Amino acid sequence: MDSLSKTLAVVVLSFSCFGASACSGANEQAASAPASSPAPPLKTPDVPPTPPASQQTTPLGAPFVLEVKGPDSVAAGATIEVTAHVTRAAPVELHYVVKVPAGVLPIGGPAGVEVDEGSVKGTIPVGRDPVSLTFKFEVATVPAEDLEVHVVHRGPSSGAKAVKRYAFGRGGN
Repeated sequence: MDSLSKTLAVVVLSFSCFGASACSGANEQAASAPASSPAPPLKTPDVPPTPPASQQTTPLGAPFVLEVKGPDSVAAGATIEVTAHVTRAAPVELHYVVKVPAGVLPIGGPAGVEVDEGSVKGTIPVGRDPVSLTFKFEVATVPAEDLEVHVVHRGPSSGAKAVKRYAFGRGGN
């Protein structure tokens, strides 16, 4: 066996038992081992058993999902309804802001909404049930900007935010 083959045999055997306590003296064994002998099998780490379903944790997911729907087409002078549907995965309180572009006037919404200079604001109380918020708007002119619905959860140690847009039938919905 030439010196390159011996060196390769030492490298292969050294890597194959890297980290195992049984490898002491591997260099001496490798020098005397024929090049055609297979490397010893790798030791696989012990895998702990899967805990019962009652003890498994689920990965963190979004505490809520937001969808926004409105008419497929809008003409100037129309009164439209836009609905924000919120599905909650956890019992959380949510706050929302609907940013209204110029040329669109909010004329109705869920109980307790607050209209403030181009936006509509409100709160969705703590709960897990899905919530649909329907807003009415008078469209003086079809705007070039989208209406934006922002829904936010602020917890003591975490938070989440979702933003969806309604494009007034311009094809971006």
